[in-house]
Amino acid sequence: MVGFGLVFGLWLITGWAFTRHLTTVEEQGSDLTARYMRAQDLLSTIRGQLNLNSIILRDALLDPAPASRERMQRRLDENDAALEAALDAYQPLVIASGGHDQLISLRTEVADFRRATREILAAESAGATPVALLNSAIAPRRATALALSDEIRALNRRAFVQHQNATAALHRDVERQWWWTLGGAMGTSIAIAMFAVLYAGRLESRLQLQRQKDQQSASELQQLSQRLVAVQEEERRHIARELHDEVGQALSAIKVDIMLAQRDLERSGAAAAPLDAAQRMADDALQVVRDLSQLLRPAVLDDLGLAAAVDGLLRGLARRHQVHVELVTEGLPHRLPADLEVTAFRIIQEALTNVARHSGATRCLVRIASHGDLVTLSVDDNGCGFDTRRQPGARRGLGLVGLRERVAERRGTIDIATAPGEGTRLLVSIPIASSTQLDAAGGDAGAVVSRPAQVSHG
Repeated sequence: MVGFGLVFGLWLITGWAFTRHLTTVEEQGSDLTARYMRAQDLLSTIRGQLNLNSIILRDALLDPAPASRERMQRRLDENDAALEAALDAYQPLVIASGGHDQLISLRTEVADFRRATREILAAESAGATPVALLNSAIAPRRATALALSDEIRALNRRAFVQHQNATAALHRDVERQWWWTLGGAMGTSIAIAMFAVLYAGRLESRLQLQRQKDQQSASELQQLSQRLVAVQEEERRHIARELHDEVGQALSAIKVDIMLAQRDLERSGAAAAPLDAAQRMADDALQVVRDLSQLLRPAVLDDLGLAAAVDGLLRGLARRHQVHVELVTEGLPHRLPADLEVTAFRIIQEALTNVARHSGATRCLVRIASHGDLVTLSVDDNGCGFDTRRQPGARRGLGLVGLRERVAERRGTIDIATAPGEGTRLLVSIPIASSTQLDAAGGDAGAVVSRPAQVSHG
């Protein structure tokens, strides 16, 4: 933007300077042309009035009648006034050398001509012979005045031509200056453009480098997330196995010992009631261990597959929260890839956890379907729903974030349709091929190229 502004300002200043010079030259030329034309018109008027006065004087001499003589005298007075006005209005051109002196001489000759015409009329009225005065006084003065006007006209014409030549030279100078300015502006514009391009290229390179760094950071974070998920799953499997094998077996042994102790007490005739409470506590503890083991990593997921593991989740949800549950499977093969089964199980587990904690639903439907190379997971409930628009200051859990991350790792899509008071529907689609590729990659997170999950809210 700075480069564009500089180029635009440079061309604007260049155009303004050229226009200003050109306007000045044109104004000077127009002014001189107008003055020249006015001066030539006034000189033509003076010549015409001199000739007209000679004609009037001739007519007056040929017609000696008093009425005619008075009429001719009035016409001479009118012509003299017009002649004087033309002389007063005439201004010599400034660049015309000697124009002022010529104008003074012309005024003198015109005054002598006017005086001679009066003398001839007076001589005629006094009985003197006017023909000699007409030939000796009027004709020479008129010829002198006309010659002076011709000289002034020629002088004005030469001055006008000189000015025209000067104007043409000034035009050439302005044009030459314009071309130099144009070349300088063009060179400066090219320099500014090259600098702007180089600077933009530098910014683009920095942007590309930063983008590569961001992509590398995102890839590393994705790899870390995948490794964390893998470690988490492994840790859950280990803890679930320890709970089931160690703690579960210990509680089962305690329970058997309590039963044997109750039988011994009953055989000896002693009261076995105090051991009933211990028996119930052992049963409750054993059930809690089994539930924890199922939540962490149900063994049935590894042994029997996704459908059996989800069925166990739904049974637990129905038992603990009095929710009517239903599981529907469509086109599901006997077993899916192991990593896909774990991902699908965790997605459904998180969705059922949200149903139990937040929805207040009384009915829940889980659908697992396989269509070609795509597995779809659907969880519907009739709960309170929620507003998908994030309110300022509102705290959100990491459940949905975890869902999106798991779906993104599998190149899948996720759709959440919900509204306050209208329940919630979670629909996830995961391609089976991505899971197969992950398995073929040998667990190398760096070989996974995933795209963000496509999430829409209805």
